[in-house]
Amino acid sequence: MGSNLTKHQIFLFSKNIPPSMIAVLIGIIVMDLAMLGVVPDERLILWNGVAAGVFLFRWLSYVRLRKGDSTQHKALMFVSATLTGVVWGLATLLFAPYADLVHLTFLAFL
Repeated sequence: MGSNLTKHQIFLFSKNIPPSMIAVLIGIIVMDLAMLGVVPDERLILWNGVAAGVFLFRWLSYVRLRKGDSTQHKALMFVSATLTGVVWGLATLLFAPYADLVHLTFLAFL
């Protein structure tokens, strides 16, 4: 039973990667537009570089899952989710010192 649940979780994870990646790209674009002119350009560039790296990692994980390489499914799922969370947390650390109340509220909800 436990292995079936894991296989089902992996199936759901791999099935939902493309829509979640589209949502992440939209979030990155919205974040860039909202923070443009509010935070230094260097911080936006740094955050976009890190976000692009995580996006690439997620895409490569997806390709690997589709090829059926089952040796590291759980690890890829965990690392992918963790890195995505770190990127959005990093946005708050990088952008909050420069943001006014409206932009801080935006950061809190994104």
